[in-house]
Amino acid sequence: MKARQGKHDFFNTVIKNPAESGIEKKIQLISDSINDTQSEINIIQENINQSELGLKLLQLFEQIQVDEQALKLAIEEKKEGLQALAQESLNTHKKEYKILEEKWGKIDKKFNESKELLEELNQQLKELLQSSVSIKPF
Repeated sequence: MKARQGKHDFFNTVIKNPAESGIEKKIQLISDSINDTQSEINIIQENINQSELGLKLLQLFEQIQVDEQALKLAIEEKKEGLQALAQESLNTHKKEYKILEEKWGKIDKKFNESKELLEELNQQLKELLQSSVSIKPF
């Protein structure tokens, strides 16, 4: 019963004289603690936000590196393809040039043969003309 009476007296004193009981100080300490905790929560949330941003930037950087590597591979494949195409084109032109050279050689040979025939004919004509001039009519 005495304990009950003590509690009753304590609460009566607190209600009548809150400053004497130290309740205001305790309330202020609790309020300050809540404010400090909220401030720490805000700092933690800001750090989390910065970490999330950092992670997103890191992921973006990694994706850029992957894309860059893929682009380099694609460029290398295109380069190899173009080199192969250029080599094929060069080989084709070499074959065509060789064919044209052979045709030119045949044409040149025929031209020289024709030239020789013309020279022979010209010589025969000269001889014929000379022989006809030397023949005297009766």
